[in-house]
Amino acid sequence: MRTSHSRLAAVAAVLTLLLAPATKVGADPVPLSKLAGKWSATGSGRDGKPATRILEISGEKLVFQLLDEDKQLQIYATGKINTEALGSINIFKVSDLRGGQSPDSLDAVDDDRTVVFLLGDGTLTVASGFDKERDEERPRVDVYRFIEAAKQDPAAELLAKLTGKWKLKITFGESESDYGLVIASAEGKPAATLVSPRSGEHKASSVSLANGKLTMEVQRELQGNQVTLLYTAELKGEELTGTVVAKGAEDQYKGTWKGSR
Repeated sequence: MRTSHSRLAAVAAVLTLLLAPATKVGADPVPLSKLAGKWSATGSGRDGKPATRILEISGEKLVFQLLDEDKQLQIYATGKINTEALGSINIFKVSDLRGGQSPDSLDAVDDDRTVVFLLGDGTLTVASGFDKERDEERPRVDVYRFIEAAKQDPAAELLAKLTGKWKLKITFGESESDYGLVIASAEGKPAATLVSPRSGEHKASSVSLANGKLTMEVQRELQGNQVTLLYTAELKGEELTGTVVAKGAEDQYKGTWKGSR
């Protein structure tokens, strides 16, 4: 069977995406905060008629809508989204899918999606359907345009900005030490792991985001005693700036810390 011109065009477009210098090798995934908002793409539906596709991303939640040429809703789907970097390729994965013809008639869909994407200046190019063959669905490339900022609560917005890897410098008196910090979202809630090049990983026992501040507690051993280190910080521009104290011994053990990407 001869490959159609549209299929060839889609393959050529996705190859362009794959070869584009979207990120450097070994780079961190694109933060979800960069994708947050409502995006719209025009094209055709499965029946070949004009259609509009809408993606709305808020935190880890993705909503997809397919509208016909009369702007009537045909498909509505929701899922959990996370981003990954495979070398120089950016992808997002969508799981926990539910779909139907309206928000009130959604059924579970056992079909996770892996999508290649390229984030531009006000555009989001998405290559979908290339992860596996599906009945009545051809691989396609769509260029979405940003149309509206995401509506998020302050804590979710801050978590989206903080998610990822940080390089820390922690100062106690005249002593300065380097650490790593990994902040993640676990079921929409913040999680953090402090990484010491000397003693390894130390998972925070509690993490909270309130009033624009990050607060986390990490259990450590200091001079043979188990202590709880309380870290607090604010995001100022692209830098985390805050303090660290030992709970119950704030006067004897306190310092400052800064974090950068």
